[in-house]
Amino acid sequence: MFNVHNTVKQPALVLLILLICSLLNGCNFTSNVKNSQNSLPASVFRDDVKNVLSHHGNTDLLSRSIFRPQFLNYLDSIYETSGPIDSDQVRRAVTIWNSIMSGENDKIQFKELHYNRLASLSESSRRQCQRSNNCKISDADILIMHNWNKQKNNQLTVINQDDYDHSIDLSTIHHENPALQNALRAIGNDPIGNRLIANAQELNISFVVKKLDGKHAYYHHAEKLIVIDPKILGYEFNLRYLIHELVHATNLSNNNSITEEVLAEMIGLEIQNRITGIPMSMHPYTIFIQHVLHPDYGQLPVTNGIVSSLHRAGVEL
Repeated sequence: MFNVHNTVKQPALVLLILLICSLLNGCNFTSNVKNSQNSLPASVFRDDVKNVLSHHGNTDLLSRSIFRPQFLNYLDSIYETSGPIDSDQVRRAVTIWNSIMSGENDKIQFKELHYNRLASLSESSRRQCQRSNNCKISDADILIMHNWNKQKNNQLTVINQDDYDHSIDLSTIHHENPALQNALRAIGNDPIGNRLIANAQELNISFVVKKLDGKHAYYHHAEKLIVIDPKILGYEFNLRYLIHELVHATNLSNNNSITEEVLAEMIGLEIQNRITGIPMSMHPYTIFIQHVLHPDYGQLPVTNGIVSSLHRAGVEL
């Protein structure tokens, strides 16, 4: 079991920067997942730190897909000329792109799945794709991609620093596990983690520790319950799973979105990094693409009210 201190460790001078570009397969357009969104894993990082350190052989997948930022700029220029872009136009664009690229690693691989997901990101595009098979990429779809590409890590702040209670009282949080107590205390000693713990207290969130067979943790909205696998509580590089669910607990509605999942991932990593002093880093754009292409996360709508929910809890993006 890891030991925690009453103050958050300063980031260590550790030359350990991770860039994980692990694009997962498959998705469809249905969006009603958070009735039983307990089935979703708490994080796209499902392995221990040893495996997270590896690139899983997929480091070039993002750069060789139509999600490559430079290729999206090319699609932008096509949209300006011809309007919404269909599958045949993207295929032709890939052919032209590849014809002027000398290196194999610079060439784009067209995949129908990637096209379908890109063409259904915005709400209007998703509705069009659901009504017919005539999906087209709009400027709104491309803008969503560009906005995530502009995002940076470590962009979170506490709205009112005066509300940061260094000696947060965990006695009002219902739990019966000493390891969970230690994990919550470590998270509560971080300014942003402190706000998430305070939100859980305000909402009377309960915690249960039980075996989850690889799901690590989940938040049950109706029961105001966070369930955690005991295996994640003995390892401080698993704190992101618990933080991830604390982010979900700020959402007062019984819904979910890709944005909520991505922000839960980013916040979990950011707080965990400050606690451990070892940066496990991943660009927000890559995290977003991972979720877009994931068979479970990709079913969710792109946006919901999570940014406002975090603001209410005292966390500003």
